Amino acid sequence: PTKKKAKAGGDQPRYFLFCYGGNWCDACRYDKPRIAAFANSRGLTISEANIPNARNATIRLIDITRDRVLRDLQYDKPNVALYPTYVLVDWDGEEVWHHVGALGPHMDELETIWDILN
Repeated sequence: PTKKKAKAGGDQPRYFLFCYGGNWCDACRYDKPRIAAFANSRGLTISEANIPNARNATIRLIDITRDRVLRDLQYDKPNVALYPTYVLVDWDGEEVWHHVGALGPHMDELETIWDILN
Protein backbone atom coordinates (compact mmCIF):
# COMPACT_ATOMS: atom_id res chain seq x y z
CA PRO A 1 0.00 0.00 0.00
CA THR A 2 1.12 3.52 -0.71
CA LYS A 3 1.27 6.13 2.00
CA LYS A 4 -1.01 9.13 1.53
CA LYS A 5 0.72 12.42 1.02
CA ALA A 6 -0.11 15.11 3.52
CA LYS A 7 -2.60 17.59 2.13
CA ALA A 8 -1.21 20.42 4.18
CA GLY A 9 0.75 23.17 2.60
CA GLY A 10 1.87 26.70 3.37
CA ASP A 11 0.62 27.86 6.75
CA GLN A 12 -1.82 24.96 7.10
CA PRO A 13 -0.95 22.81 10.13
CA ARG A 14 0.32 19.29 9.44
CA TYR A 15 -0.39 17.96 12.92
CA PHE A 16 -3.15 18.55 15.43
CA LEU A 17 -3.29 18.04 19.18
CA PHE A 18 -6.65 17.10 20.66
CA CYS A 19 -6.97 17.64 24.41
CA TYR A 20 -9.91 15.66 25.83
CA GLY A 21 -11.22 16.46 29.29
CA GLY A 22 -13.48 18.96 31.01
CA ASN A 23 -13.76 21.67 33.63
CA TRP A 24 -14.80 19.01 36.18
CA CYS A 25 -11.34 17.41 35.83
CA ASP A 26 -8.64 18.80 38.18
CA ALA A 27 -5.77 17.52 36.01
CA CYS A 28 -7.39 19.03 32.90
CA ARG A 29 -7.68 22.43 34.58
CA TYR A 30 -4.04 22.17 35.72
CA ASP A 31 -2.79 21.26 32.24
CA LYS A 32 -4.84 23.85 30.32
CA PRO A 33 -2.53 26.85 30.96
CA ARG A 34 0.51 24.67 30.21
CA ILE A 35 -1.01 23.66 26.87
CA ALA A 36 -1.81 27.34 26.16
CA ALA A 37 1.81 28.30 26.95
CA PHE A 38 3.03 25.48 24.68
CA ALA A 39 0.82 26.82 21.86
CA ASN A 40 1.91 30.42 22.40
CA SER A 41 5.62 29.55 22.49
CA ARG A 42 5.32 27.94 19.06
CA GLY A 43 2.83 30.35 17.48
CA LEU A 44 0.13 27.67 17.30
CA THR A 45 -3.58 28.34 17.28
CA ILE A 46 -5.64 26.94 20.15
CA SER A 47 -9.41 26.81 20.47
CA GLU A 48 -12.25 25.27 22.39
CA ALA A 49 -13.85 22.69 20.08
CA ASN A 50 -17.31 24.31 20.19
CA ILE A 51 -16.10 27.71 18.89
CA PRO A 52 -16.84 28.53 15.22
CA ASN A 53 -13.86 27.69 12.98
CA ALA A 54 -12.26 25.54 15.70
CA ARG A 55 -11.40 23.06 12.92
CA ASN A 56 -8.71 25.53 11.83
CA ALA A 57 -6.97 25.46 15.22
CA THR A 58 -3.83 23.38 15.66
CA ILE A 59 -4.73 22.55 19.26
CA ARG A 60 -8.34 21.78 20.14
CA LEU A 61 -9.64 21.60 23.69
CA ILE A 62 -12.52 19.13 23.75
CA ASP A 63 -14.93 18.99 26.69
CA ILE A 64 -16.18 15.40 26.64
CA THR A 65 -19.43 16.37 28.39
CA ARG A 66 -20.21 19.13 25.88
CA ASP A 67 -18.64 18.12 22.55
CA ARG A 68 -19.32 15.07 20.45
CA VAL A 69 -16.33 12.73 20.78
CA LEU A 70 -15.91 10.25 17.95
CA ARG A 71 -12.40 8.94 18.70
CA ASP A 72 -12.08 5.81 20.84
CA LEU A 73 -10.18 6.92 23.94
CA GLN A 74 -10.14 3.57 25.76
CA TYR A 75 -6.40 2.99 25.63
CA ASP A 76 -6.55 0.57 28.57
CA LYS A 77 -9.37 -1.69 27.36
CA PRO A 78 -11.60 -2.99 28.82
CA ASN A 79 -11.30 -0.17 31.38
CA VAL A 80 -13.15 3.06 30.68
CA ALA A 81 -11.38 6.04 29.14
CA LEU A 82 -9.53 8.30 31.58
CA TYR A 83 -8.99 12.06 31.39
CA PRO A 84 -7.26 14.14 30.44
CA THR A 85 -6.32 12.33 27.27
CA TYR A 86 -4.06 13.94 24.65
CA VAL A 87 -3.97 12.68 21.09
CA LEU A 88 -1.61 14.00 18.42
CA VAL A 89 -2.73 13.22 14.87
CA ASP A 90 -1.46 13.96 11.39
CA TRP A 91 -3.41 15.68 8.60
CA ASP A 92 -5.12 12.40 7.69
CA GLY A 93 -6.29 11.80 11.27
CA GLU A 94 -3.77 9.03 11.95
CA GLU A 95 -2.59 8.93 15.54
CA VAL A 96 1.08 9.79 16.06
CA TRP A 97 1.18 9.97 19.88
CA HIS A 98 -1.14 9.86 22.85
CA HIS A 99 -0.93 10.35 26.58
CA VAL A 100 -3.51 9.54 29.24
CA GLY A 101 -3.50 11.52 32.48
CA ALA A 102 -1.95 14.79 33.58
CA LEU A 103 1.02 15.79 31.45
CA GLY A 104 3.35 16.49 34.37
CA PRO A 105 6.85 15.43 33.25
CA HIS A 106 5.39 14.23 29.92
CA MET A 107 5.10 17.84 28.74
CA ASP A 108 8.75 17.56 27.69
CA GLU A 109 7.87 14.45 25.68
CA LEU A 110 5.06 16.30 23.87
CA GLU A 111 7.35 19.26 23.15
CA THR A 112 10.10 16.99 21.78
CA ILE A 113 7.72 15.02 19.55
CA TRP A 114 6.11 18.20 18.27
CA ASP A 115 9.49 19.75 17.45
CA ILE A 116 10.66 16.60 15.63
CA LEU A 117 7.49 16.45 13.54
CA ASN A 118 7.53 20.11 12.65
